[in-house]
Amino acid sequence: MESDRLSSPTASTLSSLSHSFDVSKFLMKMRELKGTFSGRVKWSDSLEPANWKSCHLEITEEGSLRPILRSTDSTELGSSDTSNNVIINHLQDCKLKLVEEPSIGLPVIKVATETSTDYFCVSDKAKFESLLCSLIWWSALRPKGIFNKISFESPPLRNNDEEPTNLLVSQLIIFGPLPPKRRIPVFKQLTRPNFLEKSSSDEGWFPAMGVLKSNGTLDLLLQSDGSLIYTLDITILTRSEIRLLDTSLQNDNYLFIGKLPVLRQEFNLPCERKLILNGPLIKHLPGIILKFSLPIDVEDWLVSLKSFALAESLSLTGAHNSNKLRVSNRFRISIVEGDFKGIRKSLIGGPPSLYVELSMWGHTWGRTAMVRDTETPFWREEFSFNENVKVSNVRITLKQRNANPNKEDETVGFLNITQELINDTSLNKETRLPVMDAKTGRFKIGTICIRIISSLKFILPASNFGKFESALTQVCPGQVLSFINDLPLGADMKFEDISSVFLDVFQILGREDDWFSALIDKELADVDGSIARNTKNNKSSTHIYGTLFRGNSILTRSMESFFIRVGKEYLDKSIGPPLRQIIGSGEDCEVDPNRIREDDPEKKKLILEANHVKLLYWVEKIWSAIYNTSNDIPMPIKNQMRTLRKKLELMCIEDDVTRILNCVSGMLFLRFFCPVILNPKLFNFVRSHLNERSRRTVTLISKVLLNLSNLTVFANKEPYMAGMNCFIEDHREEMLDYTDKVTQKKLDFSSKKLKLASSVARPKLLMDANVLAELPTNPYLIDSYLRETQIFVAFANYTINKEGNKGVPISGSLDHISKNITNIEISLEEKRAEIGDLEFEKITTNNVEVFGNDLLKYLEQDSDQGNENTTPVLQSDGPVDAIEQLERESILLLHKVERLKRALVDYEHPTENMEEKIKYGQFLADNTYYTKTMDIVVDTQRQFGEDEALSKLFSSNDGYSHLLDTVVPRLSTQSSGSTNISFSDGSGGLGRKLSFFRSNKTTRVAIRDGEERETKTSFTKWFKRVK
Repeated sequence: MESDRLSSPTASTLSSLSHSFDVSKFLMKMRELKGTFSGRVKWSDSLEPANWKSCHLEITEEGSLRPILRSTDSTELGSSDTSNNVIINHLQDCKLKLVEEPSIGLPVIKVATETSTDYFCVSDKAKFESLLCSLIWWSALRPKGIFNKISFESPPLRNNDEEPTNLLVSQLIIFGPLPPKRRIPVFKQLTRPNFLEKSSSDEGWFPAMGVLKSNGTLDLLLQSDGSLIYTLDITILTRSEIRLLDTSLQNDNYLFIGKLPVLRQEFNLPCERKLILNGPLIKHLPGIILKFSLPIDVEDWLVSLKSFALAESLSLTGAHNSNKLRVSNRFRISIVEGDFKGIRKSLIGGPPSLYVELSMWGHTWGRTAMVRDTETPFWREEFSFNENVKVSNVRITLKQRNANPNKEDETVGFLNITQELINDTSLNKETRLPVMDAKTGRFKIGTICIRIISSLKFILPASNFGKFESALTQVCPGQVLSFINDLPLGADMKFEDISSVFLDVFQILGREDDWFSALIDKELADVDGSIARNTKNNKSSTHIYGTLFRGNSILTRSMESFFIRVGKEYLDKSIGPPLRQIIGSGEDCEVDPNRIREDDPEKKKLILEANHVKLLYWVEKIWSAIYNTSNDIPMPIKNQMRTLRKKLELMCIEDDVTRILNCVSGMLFLRFFCPVILNPKLFNFVRSHLNERSRRTVTLISKVLLNLSNLTVFANKEPYMAGMNCFIEDHREEMLDYTDKVTQKKLDFSSKKLKLASSVARPKLLMDANVLAELPTNPYLIDSYLRETQIFVAFANYTINKEGNKGVPISGSLDHISKNITNIEISLEEKRAEIGDLEFEKITTNNVEVFGNDLLKYLEQDSDQGNENTTPVLQSDGPVDAIEQLERESILLLHKVERLKRALVDYEHPTENMEEKIKYGQFLADNTYYTKTMDIVVDTQRQFGEDEALSKLFSSNDGYSHLLDTVVPRLSTQSSGSTNISFSDGSGGLGRKLSFFRSNKTTRVAIRDGEERETKTSFTKWFKRVK
């Protein structure tokens, strides 16, 4: 395409002209036109003179730019059918640029959309101003597609006049730029993170004291004297740019913070603002790493830093805070194996040593272990991602180890995974995909087997969940279990999800004890009848005890997840050291004669005896680490073990107490210790996969410990293990003693051996409570409103199916709300969905503001039980119990999500309300900028304030447009209509922000969670969806 002929305004030209266009005239045009236009215009799809056409054009109220054909235009345009001559169907999000054209006098307006680029020229100054105003009107509105409605909101900060206070302080080890001309201690023994690109400055690891302040800055101080090294401005980052690093890249307790240019370009966020203040000037900063000593510090700092970052959400411009949606874009990518026979041999001449890296936005976030000397590597490693935005591309890169340790490893192939592929259910199963060569991208060098499990959800703000959470705090867990049991096959929540979802919610609410008690009751009720009959008939229930808690159930899955979550640090510090010793030694402990490759019977016997001694040594070492740290097991685990034992004793009061203890200890070893021993790589206890010998050794150790926990000796089933029966007999009393201690049957007077984070006082986070409510909760970084969303969707769907209610359109299942990212399938039954309609606040008490007439019956049940015309679906003879309240609130919340999604999926339009359109014009006046090349841009995200490459279209000092004064010929020195609309607030100009978020507030009475109070709210009925 031809290059645009451009020139930038100069100071001399500005001073020589009278002002021809100011903000008052702009606001008057906005009020009169409301985005419409009609007039004679020349237009073309290029700047070639032969391509220009002249006709009467109009911009409709729906944002369509089309010709109005007349007899004089039809020949030139080649058709008399106006319906086939729409130039631009939708002007939303169009890109504007002024191109000087000396032969005409007025600039040409270049309008670019995703599908076309057109040029428009008028010879009349008034028409030029009208056309430009109308185009600016539509350029700030967002196009079709739910992910095109993303916004980045700055958190509330303390008043600048106040001295910022310290909110969080911690000792850190930093990897980042070193301050010039200043000597600070550097840890040279720590290697540079090899997942970061190289920086343009000197960098290294250095100790610092991190001080997070109430203004959103992080001061890094010298630990020796407290002097400032430099400051990081967290407020310029998005929450996606503050990340917990995967353990495959480094050890635990690492955070990444830094600008991601590819992400910023994708969402039109500026890159000019500096992350480092009072520090070195750096052209390219790949990121900064924060290393903490404790996992609880990582959790606190992750949440605290994100509370000051830009929050990503989906909303229409100017929408009320309760009418936004947060994206939960979670997916797990399993790298299973590869077949790369097509690649050349490695530099050392033998088979290659290969590994895989996973990257997004130009940064590496995960890496498999290296598999040496094979063209068919087997990894089976899983990487979890939890994003707040749409992911354009996950790049899977195949790398080959370089024989020269001083050189970088070679990239040999790649595979790109789009968001559409991530949400493609066909990849839920292991699938082979082609890997292309890294140099040209044209040749297939092999295949890689991957599996992707995804979950895309849209989450309402915390203010919507008040009554739903209240019902959850009151509901009987047994009723919830009955609901789960009633779920039909193919329900929204898969079996594996049920245990983790409800465990997370009840743990956040502090009701995990109630939940586990109900789960145990349900599990024991299933076998109670059989045991009772056996007891009555004097029969043994050994076979029942032997299978109790062995299978997968909600109880066993919940217990296992809870134990690992609460006790992972304990496991790492107790059995972690000897487990790593076992794996590091590589000793052969095989005691099965059939697995020994030795023909000589005498030699085989000697090998078996030696292996028996080694196996016994390692089992003793692991058991000693467990038994001697009985007093270090986290108390939440002990509490659940105590509950389990008490309930078993009540059910089996006449049975052998030893058998009861077997069930209790068996649960602890089967669900807590042995999973980690069998697969230490899965729990990040070791970095690499176990070889065959080590896998066999930990398997044998697990067998011995499980039999010890059951007080069962090896017999005919595994005769080769009979030599370990002596160990079981020798430690029988210790096992009984250990079980009594961990179930709190007896006091544990042994001293604590481990220093765990649970013993460290945890600071209270003092950030804005409303902001913290939208972030993961500590401990354990549980996304509470994601979990509650999963629950209300399941409840609502179940209730709707049960009642046969067709009033709530459902757009997708719980696990797959949307499969087609660019074209989300959402019912468009209603022609119009207004955002910010506060009518229903008079009825509901949980700030649920967007419903519909079909849901009024649920709302009116709260406030108008006596209305004869209302027929509530959920009826109750007495007070509404918690389970009914959950069902009702679930339907309301689900309906609101669906209504918001339907509104967000379409093109953005201002409402018909005149007052709101005037405020939209004020917003445009205050937030429209131009570049040196005369691009016209609207700062819808309010991020351009410090961008030196941009200038305001209307000066904040005098309200004039210096750009238009320069490029538009002066026909009159008096600005018409300048007195009709005032932009001044009495302080002299546009000094105040013409922001719809902070202006024209009205007082109303809001009722929320049963409490009536007077609140301030902005007018929010700005934008609508038009079918």
